[in-house]
Amino acid sequence: MENGCGCQRRKCTVREGDNECSSVQQLGVVLMAKAKGMNSEKWNLLKYSKEFQAQVTTVEKKEALRKFAKECPEVAEAIMKEGANGEWEEAAAKIRLALKSEIKPKKTIIKEPAVIISPRLKISGRNNILEVRNSYGSDFIEKYEWKDVKKVLWLWRVTKDKNVNQRIYEMIEKLDKEGTEVIMLPFKLECVMKEVDEVTDAWRKKLKALKNVKLIDPMKEVGNRKMPLIVTSSDAYESEESLIRYWEQVAEEDPCVRRLKAMSAEKEKPRSKQTKSEQ
Repeated sequence: MENGCGCQRRKCTVREGDNECSSVQQLGVVLMAKAKGMNSEKWNLLKYSKEFQAQVTTVEKKEALRKFAKECPEVAEAIMKEGANGEWEEAAAKIRLALKSEIKPKKTIIKEPAVIISPRLKISGRNNILEVRNSYGSDFIEKYEWKDVKKVLWLWRVTKDKNVNQRIYEMIEKLDKEGTEVIMLPFKLECVMKEVDEVTDAWRKKLKALKNVKLIDPMKEVGNRKMPLIVTSSDAYESEESLIRYWEQVAEEDPCVRRLKAMSAEKEKPRSKQTKSEQ
């Protein structure tokens, strides 16, 4: 690459001013001479100076690679191959890094400090509710910016499905690394009752390594009838009101619950009628 390309169609060149450069090495020298304010009449001589070639900095190398990559497929391909560029690898690496940053998907910013993450619900239009569907992978977390989120209420499916549990664990692990406090509230019963304790114990073992995650026991007794919490979840996904009632049994003062109640109240607040003078 430093000595010119091997393209079969033609030998690629890049023009800088009045000077035709047949390699990135030559272009790097010309760019440096230009930056130093040297007379352009000397550029053609300097291209072949080993001493001057050795003085080319990463800045000139990076610019030379970028310009040559526009004209030469071979140079473009070489830039994208890690470790294949010799003394020009540092400049190539900077180009690759900048490119990765440009093409990286933009994250959705979450402005709510308290967020609810759940399986699919019959509720829509809530900024503080994120749905995790069965098809989602653990990269779901990486689609969002979590720096403003202080607490997450995660509604977890009580299931023996190892694939589902592992996928959810990987998501929660990423949140834990963000420093976000996570409360795992059992939400859907997807196994038989006699298996609930087994599922819960498996989760407790998994979560021991995480610092910011708390698991609420599905068998926790709630209400006057002292029923297991998970038994009372059957209609929790139907509406905001049923969700709030379910959560309040164990997390009445949770900021996620308070926020949902406030949003629900705002939604139900009647609009004042306009007078003729206002219309």
